[in-house]
Amino acid sequence: MLVLSRKSHQRIQIDDQIFIEVVSIGHNKVKLAISAPGNISIRREELPVDSESDGDSHESLSEDPAPSRNRR
Repeated sequence: MLVLSRKSHQRIQIDDQIFIEVVSIGHNKVKLAISAPGNISIRREELPVDSESDGDSHESLSEDPAPSRNRR
């Protein structure tokens, strides 16, 4: 496991197409924005995998989305 420290609005890049940005840091919460191609499934670990959609759950999207160029 790689552990990194980031400040608000700093990004991490994975390969050429996946970006994770720290949108905000609160008292007990970190808000992240993730940009990835449409074929990459992104979900919160605590949510069950929906077998019909192969884990591509739109329920994991935040109600308060952060600005992003390639958001799913």
